[in-house]
Amino acid sequence: MHSVQPALPTGSYQMPTQPLISCEQCRHRTVQADDWCRYSAKNQKGICKKFILQEDLKPVLCFLAFIGQWRLARGENLFILLLASLLSLLPFPVHAARDLADQVKEVEALAAQIQAEANNTRESIDLPRNDPKNFISVDFDKAPLKEVIFLVSQITGTPFVFLEDVDLPISWIDQNIYKEDIAESFINVLSSVGLTCQYINGKNPHYLIKKDSKITGNALTSTGVFHLKNIPAGSLKDAAEALYGDKLSLALVEDNKTVVFSGSESIVDDFLFILSKIDIPLAEDLSIIRVKNISVRNAISSLEKLKIFEDASAACFPDYWNRSVVVKGSPSVRAIAAAVVTAIDKPQKGIIDQVAFVDTIGVKEAKAILADTFDGLEVREISKRKLLLSGSSDIVEKAETLLNKIDGSGLQVKVEGIIAYLTDREFRELGMRFTYQDRHSDLRINDNITQSLITKNTGLLLDWFNDVLDFKVGAIKGDAHGQIISSPVLTVLNGQKARLHVGQNVPYISKTNLNQNSTENSATSVERHDVGVSFAITPEIDPSGEFVHLTVDQIISNITNDSELSQNAVDIVIDKKEISSTVLVADGETIFLGGLQTEENGKATDKIPFLGELPLLGRLFAYDVDKKENRHLIVSLRVNVVGKES
Repeated sequence: MHSVQPALPTGSYQMPTQPLISCEQCRHRTVQADDWCRYSAKNQKGICKKFILQEDLKPVLCFLAFIGQWRLARGENLFILLLASLLSLLPFPVHAARDLADQVKEVEALAAQIQAEANNTRESIDLPRNDPKNFISVDFDKAPLKEVIFLVSQITGTPFVFLEDVDLPISWIDQNIYKEDIAESFINVLSSVGLTCQYINGKNPHYLIKKDSKITGNALTSTGVFHLKNIPAGSLKDAAEALYGDKLSLALVEDNKTVVFSGSESIVDDFLFILSKIDIPLAEDLSIIRVKNISVRNAISSLEKLKIFEDASAACFPDYWNRSVVVKGSPSVRAIAAAVVTAIDKPQKGIIDQVAFVDTIGVKEAKAILADTFDGLEVREISKRKLLLSGSSDIVEKAETLLNKIDGSGLQVKVEGIIAYLTDREFRELGMRFTYQDRHSDLRINDNITQSLITKNTGLLLDWFNDVLDFKVGAIKGDAHGQIISSPVLTVLNGQKARLHVGQNVPYISKTNLNQNSTENSATSVERHDVGVSFAITPEIDPSGEFVHLTVDQIISNITNDSELSQNAVDIVIDKKEISSTVLVADGETIFLGGLQTEENGKATDKIPFLGELPLLGRLFAYDVDKKENRHLIVSLRVNVVGKES
């Protein structure tokens, strides 16, 4: 029997006076008397410290083992060294520490196994780039966009949403794309067909594909929000339009204190950076004075007359966009400037505001002309086609009159044309009729110009009102070769250019570089050329509205039979006939341009009138001849000024 100390509360520790033969929990080991034990009052048996240590530290060890496995799975083997060092510092008996070290080794082995499995899983998820199976090539030639979106979504698992109006054909060719980069490459390809891809976050995040011509370069759109604290929001729209044009959309909310804008990711980041730099408090020596009734120019002119601005440290600057005056100087200078502006910024008698429309010339050009012409007139741009004129009533009225004269008041010019080929005989008849007209000034050309020129087989070009000319039919009648090539009708705004082209756009090889090591072409340059009938006009109406300065460009071109296909390039010979002229034409008047002559060879049939038309016998009174015939290019134009009331 072993003597033991009085019972102690469960969980307390003491050293027995005599050694225990064995531990209740570890019967296979002998426990020495100097080992710590826990006494049990129920069964009068001791429990060795080794078991107590294992039981009490089991939760800690499990937690450390879990952390060790996780760190080992991530390749952080250093954690095991730190854990071993930590355990070595604990006040444990040597044999207990050795037992813990054995458990740590078991944990290390288990963690190494977990790490190996994690590496295999990572390789299967991350798709190593050294495996050719993880690369694909695409080759779409005018494939429906819906099918391409479905394929990309199936491969990458990326959800897309789109409307039916974006289902258009797309061509996409690329080689060896890494599978994880397919979605990004596809989003960039969308920009080439005028589409954008916007990420929509929420319970079911997805990409929204839509049409947006404002975004270029990168189809993935981004949105930015900025809260203004110091600068006025009114000028931001103009600044954004000047910097980025249509590539950035901007809106002001919450009393113009919050700016919301969208565009490509690079543009949004750039604009956010700019806003953070300019939205700073004003310097202590600056003040902003807003004007309501007078112009900013008048306010600046009045302040510059004050002696306070003779000092180099004081100055005033205009802010036309926000109708403000920026004053720099000491507090007294700024106070005096504010008092002066307040005193003169009152409604003025006779000062009016008038909106003027600019139809023909540019708004900036009209603004510069009016501002330089009239003193005391303030001109502001309010849209692409509108100006706001502010000043006395007589000055504003004069400015409107001048603007109507230089702008044409939105008048348009209608040009009706006939482009025709005439034979020598028809051309001489035309000259004879013009000679007769010069001698008799009461003659006028028919208003219906489309009926005044030849039709096939008629032989007459002009139809006079009084039909004073009487040409007798000759004894020999030939087939007429006059031909109307085109009869364009163009209506164009005063001062603008209009162009009409009917024909083909022909490609041809203009340059070929040969590889010296082989007979194959290494580089080929292809250009295109318009062939056919091209007609362009630029009218400018005289201030009186009675005359029109008309610039005419008429080109007729075609590919001749001399064109050949050589070994290295396509040799195209283009027959080109061009008329360019600037003329002064009265409203409603008709003009003729001509003089271009070409020679044509062919066969013709001449016959005696009436007899040559008889059935069967008519051939006896006709004969075939080889003829060389000159053809003249004639352009007939009638010009009419079309007003707003028309």
